[in-house]
Amino acid sequence: MAETVLVLVIKKIGIALANEVTNQASAQFAKHAVQLTELQGSMRRIMRELRVMHDFLCQMDTRSRGNQVYQGWLEEVRKVVYVMEDMVDEYMHLVGRQRDLGCCFYLKRSFRQPRSVLSLDSIASMVNQTEKDLAHLSQTKERWVPITNSGNSSYNIVQRPQDLASISRSLDEDDLVGIEDNKQKLVEWLGDGDPARSVIVLHGMGGLGKTALTSTGQTKCSK
Repeated sequence: MAETVLVLVIKKIGIALANEVTNQASAQFAKHAVQLTELQGSMRRIMRELRVMHDFLCQMDTRSRGNQVYQGWLEEVRKVVYVMEDMVDEYMHLVGRQRDLGCCFYLKRSFRQPRSVLSLDSIASMVNQTEKDLAHLSQTKERWVPITNSGNSSYNIVQRPQDLASISRSLDEDDLVGIEDNKQKLVEWLGDGDPARSVIVLHGMGGLGKTALTSTGQTKCSK
């Protein structure tokens, strides 16, 4: 699950930005203070982005999970998140290689030691690219991924019949076919006695034209 990967990386970034690691990094890279500050800023922004992305994924409607476009977008999210996880591991190894950071690093099994140590400049460059990739994925989602939040599904269920009813009421009589007999009968019933005291029930399967029939009947009686 992509949500699980996001949670893991969010936790890793949080540890990498903790005071103990930050203090060690500041002392170790005192000559590169500006670059280090920019790197940590990028990591914070990525962590916020991943938190929002995690909440979004958790709220996606189950119907959207089966959408091929959504699944393709989700796979791209995983790739970018895995890259970010690697960069956090590289950063933690680079900061901690001259000093054991205890529970914050070497005793944390979730962090792995990279096969090769990257420079601070390389890590900062790749983290910056990851931030751009996440921003691009967010834009891609807006353009191509159909969004149906579970929190709004009830609204959609209620709103759709209302929209259809509104369309039915706006139809012209020339657009209606096969309802002449029922329309004439409805008009006769409405004109027989006091309409304010009459209750007429129209029932049948959805899409048969009940709303349109009622609308034309009311129009006839009002003329």
